[in-house]
Amino acid sequence: MMIKHWIIGLLGAFLLTWIAGRSLVDSILVRVADPVLQAITLRPDDLIAWRSEGWGLTLVGPHGLPGWQPRDTDLRVALWGDSQVEGVCVDDVDKIHRQVITLAAQVAGIDCDCLPVGRSGTDARDWRQRMPIVQAVFQPRCHVWLITDLDDLTALADPAPLPPAGPWARESPAWVRVLAELRGEALFSGAKRLLLNPDTGGLRSLDFSLGPRTAPAPNAETTANSPGVGDGEPRLDMVTSQVAEVATSFGESLILVYAPATPRIHNGWQGSHPDDERFETLRDAISARGIEVLDLRPDFLELWNGERKLPRGFPNGTPGLGHLNRDGNRIVASRIAAALSSRLLPAPSTAEPISLGNPR
Repeated sequence: MMIKHWIIGLLGAFLLTWIAGRSLVDSILVRVADPVLQAITLRPDDLIAWRSEGWGLTLVGPHGLPGWQPRDTDLRVALWGDSQVEGVCVDDVDKIHRQVITLAAQVAGIDCDCLPVGRSGTDARDWRQRMPIVQAVFQPRCHVWLITDLDDLTALADPAPLPPAGPWARESPAWVRVLAELRGEALFSGAKRLLLNPDTGGLRSLDFSLGPRTAPAPNAETTANSPGVGDGEPRLDMVTSQVAEVATSFGESLILVYAPATPRIHNGWQGSHPDDERFETLRDAISARGIEVLDLRPDFLELWNGERKLPRGFPNGTPGLGHLNRDGNRIVASRIAAALSSRLLPAPSTAEPISLGNPR
């Protein structure tokens, strides 16, 4: 009888956890190959619920672009960046690209479309590599790089572009798709926590040996080539040259937006950021090449000083840290919309019409 009760209790607890997981943990992200963008993307038409930070719902649009709904206009903007551009922590209406569309219409009377082509875990090397195909498919009038971590920009100084890595290297395996269909979010989340190393993303290794542990010495060559390491004048000059080359290749249509984690709470209240000096050096050099650089640090500080709101963080996280929230997205979108007002002037198009629908 005792064994019977144990079995019933275990099955009941498992069933309750399975059902509760649908609402309380993050959705399982299914990635597929998109033949049009020639890349691995999120699966179109999936509804993503995000719970680990924020409480957002995201409907994945055509070509795997999160929260995107195609608009009937020739004035398009490609928004590049990392997970801040995906914006799964907030609802679709509060994502940066959707607010850019709304504010551009309100501020400048511009009917435009903004495409969130950025994806989590990427940097400027990936954006530069993917820009030609996005330009060919969508023909955007302007490209915007949203830089929330300066290392994502200084990565351009690395010797060669890196191939797609991690989850963007291949489609999701069959077992992930099956688990997503069965709504096994709780099992998936628990397995990731148990099996994966949060620092590396790889499988955990078990070590049963005795004695203290010492960290391995860093590889000198790897350290020298790592983004954000050794950012002396030659390296920053190289970043500036690479940015200028990209801007020239795309008809001077590039805008850089710098939106770091500031203000923030780190050993007390911090109104500055450790990357301030590096950024200001880069900003001056890039601006001298005629490339527009939007610095959102003053806007974020004004948001706090005037409204006592932080651009990052959610009630279930640390204030000032993590991803941009609805207010932070609004500030970013408002500056982008203002910058676009002089760039998105209607012009006759001689290009062949293209289909932006979901290629299924």
